[in-house]
Amino acid sequence: MDQRMKYSYAAVCATGRVRTENQDRIYLNGTICGGGYAQTDGTGRKQGLFAVADGMGGQAQGAQAAQAALEALPPKKCWSPEAVLQAYDAGNRAICDQIGKIGKRSGATLTTLLLADGEAYAANIGDSRCYLYRDSCLSRLSEDHTAVQRLIALGIIEPAEAKTHPERHRLTQHLGIFPDELIIQPHTVQLPVRPGDRFLLCSDGLTDMLEEEDLSALLRSQTAAPACAAALYQLAMQRGEKHGNICLLYTSDAADEL
Repeated sequence: MDQRMKYSYAAVCATGRVRTENQDRIYLNGTICGGGYAQTDGTGRKQGLFAVADGMGGQAQGAQAAQAALEALPPKKCWSPEAVLQAYDAGNRAICDQIGKIGKRSGATLTTLLLADGEAYAANIGDSRCYLYRDSCLSRLSEDHTAVQRLIALGIIEPAEAKTHPERHRLTQHLGIFPDELIIQPHTVQLPVRPGDRFLLCSDGLTDMLEEEDLSALLRSQTAAPACAAALYQLAMQRGEKHGNICLLYTSDAADEL
């Protein structure tokens, strides 16, 4: 990142009320968080790497797949846009190896955000999302790899129908697909980072419970990343029994207090 810019981050990873084991994992600058409930925050400068992985395929297998996806991310000394994209292929191979050993299908979504040299590099595969809140506007940087998103793109259904469509959770891409079935292609976006930008990475456990208007309202009203992460978690739990990963980054000028 720009020498004059710094960021604060906060994350919540929780099981919710439906499952007994959390299949989601969060990656925060080299540390993987998960388990029943985890909340953390911190600050950084210059660069950072953050990610969300949502495991699939049964509780134990899903958690192992999400862990494998994040363990494939490069070490800090090797952070670069190219290395992060290579990690998608590495994570896919690792999960396919797990499938071969266990004999059961599993998989994981993966959404990453790299901050480096004043730029943000977002990438994803699956339906875990990355948002940017800038100038009072919420923009989705990720692309859902789902059957309903394909139907929307073809003009067969309207976006409003996606929330209740029976195919809404069927993924068209994820980690854990053998090369002879499909060559995975992560969606990527690059943009300059500005002081005041607020990034949100989350699994579908959050976006199933909250509308984008809810996300925008909380990102606007909460001036600190830890408070916003806690508010998103509490609102999601009020709306329903499902809950997933939340990872927030707030950027600021180095002269400002975080």
